[in-house]
Amino acid sequence: MKIGDAIRTVRLEQGATLEKIALAAGTDAANLSRIERGKQGFTPEMIARISTALKLPVSALYSRVEQATAAYRVAPVNESAEKFPEAELFASRFGQLNSENQHLVLEFVKTLLKWQKQCLVEQPETAGTAVRRSAGKK
Repeated sequence: MKIGDAIRTVRLEQGATLEKIALAAGTDAANLSRIERGKQGFTPEMIARISTALKLPVSALYSRVEQATAAYRVAPVNESAEKFPEAELFASRFGQLNSENQHLVLEFVKTLLKWQKQCLVEQPETAGTAVRRSAGKK
């Protein structure tokens, strides 16, 4: 997550429009939209005005970014790298994705883990082999 994502999240949680927050921050909706999407840079003063328009301190926005980043941080690959050399490549490529795509990848992994857990509950001794067999089929 980046600061623009945090701004958009808070704005949507508050039910505020781009226009309302942009007007209160002394900018226009197009600029705020570009900041939220990470397409436009910003000054510390602009972030301060946006946070004031959102009625929260700048630190609260950065705190959201930090919390989200910590929640989605990729675990160290040290042990699994020996078993799965592609894990290090995956971690490297994951870091190259923008925050939205990182989120999508993590949601996909969560879905796979839920599916795997469900398979283990239903058929504990064959769940892993079913996954390997289906992965080999085309």
